[in-house]
Amino acid sequence: MKGAIIGSTGVGKSTLFKLLTGADSRGGKGYIGGIGQAILYDRRVEELSKIYNPGKKTHATFEIHDFEGFGKLWKEEKTGEIVQMLNQYDVLLHVTTGQQDFEEIEYRLILADLRVVEKRLENLKKVATDKEAITLFEKLREHLENEKPISTFPFSKRERQYVQNFTFATAIPRVVIYNVMEGQEPDSSFIQHLKEKGLLFNVSNLMLEIEALSLPEEERKELIKEYGFEPAFEKIIENIKKALNIITFLTAGEKEVRAWLIRKGLTVKEAAGKIHSDLERGFVRAEVIHFDEFMKVGDMKKAKEQGLVRLEGKDYIVQDGDIILIRSSI
Repeated sequence: MKGAIIGSTGVGKSTLFKLLTGADSRGGKGYIGGIGQAILYDRRVEELSKIYNPGKKTHATFEIHDFEGFGKLWKEEKTGEIVQMLNQYDVLLHVTTGQQDFEEIEYRLILADLRVVEKRLENLKKVATDKEAITLFEKLREHLENEKPISTFPFSKRERQYVQNFTFATAIPRVVIYNVMEGQEPDSSFIQHLKEKGLLFNVSNLMLEIEALSLPEEERKELIKEYGFEPAFEKIIENIKKALNIITFLTAGEKEVRAWLIRKGLTVKEAAGKIHSDLERGFVRAEVIHFDEFMKVGDMKKAKEQGLVRLEGKDYIVQDGDIILIRSSI
């Protein structure tokens, strides 16, 4: 999985990149200003590590690209090329400093999709054999002309079949980071606008977040709250997971405590394959306890004695926060 940080020049994209990856934005080429790995910090890994004192603790990671296509490199004639590049990403992290700036980027994305839809309509009408498809793309054109992203279009199951080979920029999952610059106050009307659009977003001062990173966790959160913001780092991670419809399960022991990312709805057998393909092929059963239940006793042996650890078969649907031990015949 990987995401792109998008936005205009000077809105704080590189600052967000540094906040998520711990490094300056560099090492890219073309439209990519930098490539890094974001650590999806999970407090549960830290809490379990205090109990197990493992040789290694591993948070999940996520590849991040600092995408410069909408900044100084933007060219109208390059729209198709830029959008084609965006389609390789699982999520877009849209950094903005306010409603006017936000709507400028939103307009570019919508216009790019409108061109795709109009081109498809033109081709369909030349053939004029599939009236159902023509009707759908006419509705999509109207939807986009009303400045609504494809992600909000109410596709029927059959309609989705007509667009399964198309990738629309406004259909890519997106998280908005409203970066309030120093000396400014958050715009309540813009915040309401984001809520009405149903977008995942957070309001922060990214430079303040960077400056506070060197502080102990509690001091960091306290400082940020003193300035009237909620800590952004954890909220951005939470929103990335929501946008991608992913959850975290955990494995814990003396060797390693680790967080694993999977799509929501996977079975425990499929989750075992994320650890190692042999565990999925030889899956027998899984010992499962939720993190919250485990923390009540803080010891796996006691948890088993109290009947808190369940034996689950291959069809069990993994829940966020499950601590799992896979039993395999291989």
